[in-house]
Order: sequence, then structure tokens, then C-alpha cells
Amino acid sequence: MTARGLLRFVLLLALVPLLLRTRVRSAPARDEDDDFDFTNDPDLDAESADGLIDINSASQEVLATLPGVGPVHAEAIVQGRPYRAKLDLLRRGIISEATYQTIRDQVIARHRSLEPSEEEIGSQGHA
Repeated sequence: MTARGLLRFVLLLALVPLLLRTRVRSAPARDEDDDFDFTNDPDLDAESADGLIDINSASQEVLATLPGVGPVHAEAIVQGRPYRAKLDLLRRGIISEATYQTIRDQVIARHRSLEPSEEEIGSQGHA
């Protein structure tokens, strides 16, 4: 084997592990504001025991009390439901970055089941 052939062989040996290496893609880091809450408790109010206002169930009047929101943005929040995370308010352009930064620690986006509760089913049968 010539010196040139030996050099090629050594380079190939060095490159093989790099060529065969597969990248393991990790899941994207979860944003702390992607707070999808799977609570399906019918007794849970729009404002829960933890003091957070649920943007998926709070009334327009309650939402309007949040700093920087007011009645116009509150109506837009109600019209834009459902939300998977409170960050959706910003992603969808419903509120500004400044307003979002002000209210982010006061709100949550809880998931409500799309299936009717037993109470709702019972009331439908007696319409």
C-alpha cells in the first residue's frame, strides 16, 4: 500500500463515524407559557382556587378587569376561544406583548371537555 493509499484509508476511518452518526432530535423545549391544563372538573370556576383566570371560560366582564385588557380585548378573547395555552393570546395577535407580560401570571388556559356532561345531557332530553 502506498503512502497515498494509507492516508486515504486513515481519513476514511476517521470520517466513517461522523458519516454514520445519527442525530437524535430532542423535543423542543416547552415554553413555560404553554400551560395547557387538562382539568375537566365541572365545579371549577373561571377563577380557580389558585387565583388564575381561565381564558377559556371566564366571562367577558371578568376578562375586562385584567390590567390592559378592557372590554374590547376581552370580547376578542371570548371570540377567539378555545385556547390551548395562554401564549395563544399573543400568538394570535389578540393582545400586545406588553399586555401579555402584564397578565401572564394571572391567567391560564384550561381544557374543557368537548363532550357534554351528564347534567347537560339530562337537560337536552327535557327541552
